[in-house]
Amino acid sequence: MRVLHLVLYSPGNHNYDRMMHATKTWYKQWSDRITTYYYWYDPTVKEVLMDPDEMTLRLPGKDTYVGILDKTLDAFRHFFNKHDGFDFFVRSNISTVLNLVNLLPIMIALEQRLFYGGSHIMEVKSVSGSKVVDKSVLPLSFVQGTNIILRKDAVLHLLEHAKDLNREIEDDASIGLFFREEALLHNKGLHFLPQQVGSQFAHFSSGYNVNNVTAFRNHHFHSDRDEDARNVQSEVGVLLQRFVFLKTKQAVSVVYYYTNIVTEKIVALCKAQQGTWVTNQDNAKLDALFGDPAPNLLKTLLVKFEDGDKQPFTQCANLIFSVVNNKLFVN
Repeated sequence: MRVLHLVLYSPGNHNYDRMMHATKTWYKQWSDRITTYYYWYDPTVKEVLMDPDEMTLRLPGKDTYVGILDKTLDAFRHFFNKHDGFDFFVRSNISTVLNLVNLLPIMIALEQRLFYGGSHIMEVKSVSGSKVVDKSVLPLSFVQGTNIILRKDAVLHLLEHAKDLNREIEDDASIGLFFREEALLHNKGLHFLPQQVGSQFAHFSSGYNVNNVTAFRNHHFHSDRDEDARNVQSEVGVLLQRFVFLKTKQAVSVVYYYTNIVTEKIVALCKAQQGTWVTNQDNAKLDALFGDPAPNLLKTLLVKFEDGDKQPFTQCANLIFSVVNNKLFVN
């Protein structure tokens, strides 16, 4: 399966630049399986400029909020015309962090059934407080723009009917509306309706099991983009720790459960289970094993490494502890 990941971006914003710098580091880890480009309209260029090394796609045009739909369609069109061969297209945005380790296996499992989907399906029933302003189309279900997944034939269908898309509402709602009409009014099939793919979290917390997260959405309720950028950096740091650094076994110096040292107890658990103990950090199970050091609080394991230069791992995640020659390892 070949996947193209297009990240909606607007230049000239310091916080967006911070988000791009952070997420590039993460997405580059998976470039052999998922091709990522950050795309935007650039009024200074006369033709499409694509830089694979910088992972950027500059499209001729002027960036406007209402022009996001056409910008996305132009990016799709460029790859169909010049760089065909992708099986799926994923459209995310600069403040979203995708956990590609989680997303790709789900897409592979759904490959034959997935046409249009994403990690969060919005159900909009009224104009008040919603992003859809045309009440005539409500109620409406559509994939939120944080993570829109489209099979190749879905993208082609959009391009062939680009003039029919509603440009009075936002792009993600417009795509969902078009596919709903194709499914229900034109009897093209129920596969045009949005399909849930993975899970999305609306903010960042050390208590989220990062193995189960497909997308992190970072949009502060008060539009504090500085905080959003810091959350993006934290999420990328955790993803790199869990799926790059801990891809191989790392020697452990000490493990805490909240404030209690549980290293020896974990060693004993490993020895009692043929050398390996696996945990998803379910608090009820950890409380039963180690006692509850802080009732009614969400707790995670804190793992320190023998390599003191490595930052301790504090995020909730699936972890495998093992004992080799009486030494504790984790991955």
